[in-house]
Amino acid sequence: MKPVDVDKLKEVMGKLQVEIKHEKEKELVFRQKNQGMDIELLSSGDFYKNPYVKKTIDFIKERYIEKISIESISEELEISASYLSRKFKEETGHTCLDFLNMYRVQQAIRLLDEGIYRVYQVSDMTGFSDYKHFCLVFKRYTKTSPREFIKNKVYTS
Repeated sequence: MKPVDVDKLKEVMGKLQVEIKHEKEKELVFRQKNQGMDIELLSSGDFYKNPYVKKTIDFIKERYIEKISIESISEELEISASYLSRKFKEETGHTCLDFLNMYRVQQAIRLLDEGIYRVYQVSDMTGFSDYKHFCLVFKRYTKTSPREFIKNKVYTS
């Protein structure tokens, strides 16, 4: 058996410890990013029976950058807002506004991951007219602020 260099062993163990810490932080960020927001599953057209719900989801996916309300969607689909609201909640388990916000946050995560844009730019690009409101909504769904998200991303990369 070969003799062990204690200093080298300490160095290797230290590197492993740092690597494990980074992996745990990456896992935490991943869980935060996807906290109940499997938007791909939620927005799958095959998933819902009601054609108005499908159309509403398509409407949100195509026009999430715009100012959207249940009234504007129902007007576009030529049905009552209360009917659409009730059916959407029954089929998806989410309100229309909740779904819209989840979709916007998921798009914001994608843009923040790119590392090109500032938080206020992402806020505008994802349909939030107010930066502070964007930060509140982002934190509600990810359990972290946009700035913390960016810091964690940089730290865990």
